[in-house]
Amino acid sequence: MIELMSQSKSEQYYLIFKDLVGDFLTKEQWEEVYSSMRVLNLKKGENLIEIGQVPTEVGLISKGLLRLYYVDDKGKQHNKSFNGAGFAVATFAELLQRVPSRTFIEALKDTEVLMVEFQKILEWEMRWPKISELILKIFQQLYLEKEQREYEHLQVSLIDRFKNFQERYPKIFREIPQYHIASYLGVSAEALSRTLNKESK
Repeated sequence: MIELMSQSKSEQYYLIFKDLVGDFLTKEQWEEVYSSMRVLNLKKGENLIEIGQVPTEVGLISKGLLRLYYVDDKGKQHNKSFNGAGFAVATFAELLQRVPSRTFIEALKDTEVLMVEFQKILEWEMRWPKISELILKIFQQLYLEKEQREYEHLQVSLIDRFKNFQERYPKIFREIPQYHIASYLGVSAEALSRTLNKESK
């Protein structure tokens, strides 16, 4: 369900996203950004985007939790990442290439996302040079997370990858079932369970 933005909530949302945008947008610029946004409310299990849709928007998560995942040709799901409140979300590779999404984005709990057209961001970038720094910050974050995950998958034991996930994302760790963590770590739920059982003995 989509709600129109209420201007009286501008400050509230700014505080939620201050860590993300505060160094790059003035309060006045935020007001302009905010006025171009819409609020998308997702119930648990609903999708923000599905495979085959061509993405045109970037979302800022104000509350809730989203899961990004792929589905292989056998119908098996593979978790790519989890995003909670205060973070930006999109299928960025497809957004930049303007091609259909290869990724599902699903709400793991009731979630609120502020959506804005990517084209608007590009227009603001022409007027506000610091927007480029914000975009760079988001992509650097994504790259570093991807690089760390790939390194751990090749060089770190499963039990240590599990512990690293718990330390790195404690809130998400508490909120999602273990089989989702197993999928993110690249193993079956049964394999992770066996490993944890051995570790506890």
